[in-house]
Formats: sequence, structure tokens, C-alpha cells
Amino acid sequence: MDAFGFSKQNGAKFQVELILTLKAYILLKEEYPKIEKHIKKDKNSAVYHLNIVVNNPKPITRFILGLKDEIVVVGSNEFKEYLNNN
Repeated sequence: MDAFGFSKQNGAKFQVELILTLKAYILLKEEYPKIEKHIKKDKNSAVYHLNIVVNNPKPITRFILGLKDEIVVVGSNEFKEYLNNN
């Protein structure tokens, strides 16, 4: 199970790397508490880095689309492609 509660589906996994503002970090942590161990605070700024493998990209995609101005999608290329097509 991933941090969003989804088990592996047909072998499809997505590596997701995001930069979050404090607002996005708080909301994500509140909605999905298991995600916290995958988030690191940048020591030199007020941003947070999420680096996680997800079994289903829909929950994180919904979250990103709802907070476009608060999140920068860094990777992976496969996840960026999925995001652009949805």
C-alpha cells in the first residue's frame, strides 16, 4: 500500500517528486497523514520536497490540480506526462 492507501495496480507505479509551499504541505499532511515520512523540509528556504512512489496517481494528481500555485512538479517524466494528459 502506498501513502494514499492504494495497492499495486497492474505493475504501474509512478515516481513523484514535488516542491510544496507551506500551505500545500499542511493540506497534504492533513489529508494524507502517511505521506509525512516522504516529505523533507528544505533547510535553506520555506519549501518542502515530496519524493514518493505511488501505485495510483489519481489522488496526488487531484491534489496538484487543486493547488497549482502552491506546487511545482519536479519529476518523474512519466508522472509529468500522466499529469499533462489528465
